[in-house]
This record gives sequence, structure tokens and C-alpha cells, in this order.
Amino acid sequence: MKKILIVFLSIFTLLCPSLGSAFAQEGGEGDHHGHRFMDKELVDSLIDKGYSKEEIYKASFIAKFSQAKVEDVLASYKKNGSSWDKTAQQFGVDLQKMKQHYKAKGRFLKKHQTEVLKTLSVYTGKNEADLETLIKEENMSLHFIITAAAMSKSSGEDFNTIIQLKKDGKSFQEMKEKLNLTDNKLHQEMKTLMGEIKNSIKEE
Repeated sequence: MKKILIVFLSIFTLLCPSLGSAFAQEGGEGDHHGHRFMDKELVDSLIDKGYSKEEIYKASFIAKFSQAKVEDVLASYKKNGSSWDKTAQQFGVDLQKMKQHYKAKGRFLKKHQTEVLKTLSVYTGKNEADLETLIKEENMSLHFIITAAAMSKSSGEDFNTIIQLKKDGKSFQEMKEKLNLTDNKLHQEMKTLMGEIKNSIKEE
């Protein structure tokens, strides 16, 4: 059980803070807002300085693992000729190892998809088959469905409303604004949901 707890704490870190999927993007999901739990004013100020959302996302990943400021990472990125490899090396971050780390966590959730979907069904009040359809036919990742469930619960909106926002092409930030959802409230709900998912998985 100790091993399971450690793994789930790692998964929670993946889903909640500003790490996103660490450059390892979900196929077809398009949900790679690594800066999503950053202060909106900071993100807007960085965009005003000419940085793209993608650059801010990647910089937030390196900043998180090096305990540096996103602004410092972006400044170094420009000095390094817009090379993420050089920037990561400068801050002591091994991008390849981090990619492998997050892919492993994604595989863990995938391995226990049945248990996860059962928990999400109870949590959202939606049919397991309908949730599975979102993955198989709507090409949504299990990670996103977990996040959508937490967004639904913490905002009081129906789960299907969150899914429709995604289908409408809304970004993570736009979803939060539409739902009047704060980062802290979502973070706490994610913690609760991941705890329930952890308890649903039984391993030797």
C-alpha cells in the first residue's frame, strides 16, 4: 500500500500543479496547459512580453523541477537561442527522464482504467460506458476526464457541461473562467478525487 500511495502522489503531482504532461502530450487530446495553475496575471504579463502560451508552458515545467522562476527560465531560453534542451541543462533538468516519468504515470492510470472509470462513474453520476465512450470515440484522455470530473464537482456544474466546453474548443483557462472556478478550489477537489481513485485500486 505504501508503494501505491507513492505512485498516486506522483500522479496527483502530474494532474494538479503546473507540470502538465511534461512535453509528453496526449495523442489527440490537445490539453497541454502546463501553465494552467499559474497566476493568470503572470501568464498575461509574459504573453505581453512576447512569449507564447506554449513557451510559458514548457518554461513552467522546467521552473517547477529546478525551483526557479518561470521568468528566469524564459530569459535563459531566449539567451540560449530558443533551445529547450540547453535551457533544461542549464537548470539541471533532464527532459528525457521527466518525459519517461510522466509516461509511466499515464500507463499506470491506463492499466487501472476499469477501476478509475468505476470511481468516476460514482463521483459524477454518469454511466461507465458513457465515460469509456469519451475515451474510445471522442478521443479524450483519461487524464482529462479525471480533471473534468473534478471541475464538475468543484464548480457545481454537470459533468456533461464540462465535456461540451471541451468539444467547443475551450482552453483550460477559458473553462475555469466560464465556471468561475479558482485554482485552489480545483486543486483541493483534485486531491479528494485522486484519493478516492487510490482507494479503488487494489494491488498486492
